[in-house]
Parts: sequence; C-alpha cells; structure tokens
Amino acid sequence: MNRDPNIRAAMGAECALVPLSNSVDGMSIIEVTPVAPTRVYHLACERHETILAAGVEVETYHPGPDVALSLSEEMMRHFLMFFPYIGNIRDFGRLAAPRINAEDIDAFD
Repeated sequence: MNRDPNIRAAMGAECALVPLSNSVDGMSIIEVTPVAPTRVYHLACERHETILAAGVEVETYHPGPDVALSLSEEMMRHFLMFFPYIGNIRDFGRLAAPRINAEDIDAFD
C-alpha cells in the first residue's frame, strides 16, 4: 500500500496498492530466494482488505478485475474451484484500492 501524496494526487484515491517488490529497501524489506520449495498462503476475506503483516500494510487475496480476460472459460472454472464460496469472478467484489505497477510509480515521481 502506498499513501504517497504524489500517487494520491495522480490517482484521485487515498492510496494505491503497489507490488511489494517496489518496497524492497535492504533493511526493513528484503528480497529472498528460497533454496527449496516454499509454501505460500493467501488470505481471502469476505471483501478485499488491507492488513498488517510484520508491520507492512499488504492486501488480502483478490485476483483483480482483469483475471477474466487472461483465463479461458475452462481455466476460469478450475480457478473458481479454489473458492467454493465464489460463484462468479465478480463475487470477489471491488479492490480495496487501485493497483499500480512500477512504471506507474516512476511516472508519479
């Protein structure tokens, strides 16, 4: 989550979701490469939220509004099987904040 005033002014939103890789500073947030397979968990809530993880504001799971454009109908059926409480991709609801990528962040500076 980025609450930089430049991003707020450009996006017209209070905050924006950014890739965590953009926050790597070598001290508080470091990039690691596991030497063995690592189990990763996603938290999915009733609606898209931001939560604190080790003091860093991160988002809960949401596939994003464009996932339907990137998956075939068959793959979408398989994807939705992971979420038995979801009947349609729209059931994930709205994002808690807009998502931006590294190129967008550079443009705001």
